[in-house]
Amino acid sequence: MNIDTEIIEILENNGVIRRRDLIQMLMLGHPNERGYTLPTLNRKIKQLKYTGQILEIDSDQYSNYEIPTSKKRATYFVLNSVDDYRKFIDEILPHLKSNNEAAILATLNEIERYREKYRLNPTQLNSVVLALDYDHIIVEKALWILFYHLYAENGKTIKPSDTDVLIKKLKDVLSRFGGDDDFNSNIHQRCLDLLGLLKDPNVVDQLIKDTKTLKKLLAVKSHYEGRFTGESIETQKKVLFELEIELRTTKSDENTQIADIISEIRSIASGSVLYPQKKKGR
Repeated sequence: MNIDTEIIEILENNGVIRRRDLIQMLMLGHPNERGYTLPTLNRKIKQLKYTGQILEIDSDQYSNYEIPTSKKRATYFVLNSVDDYRKFIDEILPHLKSNNEAAILATLNEIERYREKYRLNPTQLNSVVLALDYDHIIVEKALWILFYHLYAENGKTIKPSDTDVLIKKLKDVLSRFGGDDDFNSNIHQRCLDLLGLLKDPNVVDQLIKDTKTLKKLLAVKSHYEGRFTGESIETQKKVLFELEIELRTTKSDENTQIADIISEIRSIASGSVLYPQKKKGR
């Protein structure tokens, strides 16, 4: 792989990167190797800028990339193609506030279409959160986009800048699609995954609601045994411990079975926190 290709690949994997960090990555990957000197690397970067393959971000555009204004003396780069996708996404995002469900779904589909080429920034994700107010088709699409950003195999997670609003809307979605009347298993699972990624205690609040009947708990048991909910469940261990006692005290067969399932869920959760699964690198 030549130096130009390596610079492009680093930008593809990192989105926006500071000049200093880019050069450091290149030099650390090729210690004492010919061509990986500071003057040569700076010249290669300059050539890629001249040919229009990479873009040096002007300081007045830092907010578009969530770069702190305190870093104005630093130089940042992005692929020109990524900047084009950012501008396109910014143009279509207002549809998510339009109350036009067809336009909202079309906008989410566009975001999904280009997800391998452009990942939204925290402010853009705030707009996606607004789509959680609509029907199950739109909600499922929005939840998937949010999940894709909050959990990334390369470790570069992106959260909406207003996570309080996200948590509030996830609770609302669970109340609409997590009950007995309009239960949607995919939505229930994805909401719990997102709350788990946010390490939010509402995971346990929902678990308590789901213990009202054995039939319901059996239907959603696996949703609490995944890799994302363990920490939220562990932080509420006293609440669940006391619930187990309360259920077993009734001496009801059904309540005893419910308590047994809660105990199983807690055992899996404690194991996932003690021995977390490592994210695979690309």
